[in-house]
Amino acid sequence: MLFLRKEYFVSASKHQKLKVFEIYFDISESETLTQLCMTGNLNNIDKLKRSNVGGGLKLVVMSTHDRILCFSQVIRFVMFEYVPQTQTIQHSKEEADILHSLR
Repeated sequence: MLFLRKEYFVSASKHQKLKVFEIYFDISESETLTQLCMTGNLNNIDKLKRSNVGGGLKLVVMSTHDRILCFSQVIRFVMFEYVPQTQTIQHSKEEADILHSLR
């Protein structure tokens, strides 16, 4: 279920590298972030309160350089470990552009 173990993966179909980056959010934004990611309505994601590393909630994004393939997963820190808040979600190129703009 998690895809956090490596720095990058390789797409089997196109042999492109999928690189990983993380965006940290305030833990109070957990439900809102989960809902935005699940519905694909990422237009308001930049309005969520961000956090420093270790803030308790992170969005892990994995995508190719051209952003044709893009996946994300919301992860929450609970009792000394990170626990998936959502399943891995595949995004469109437009959604990928929004996620990359948050970097």
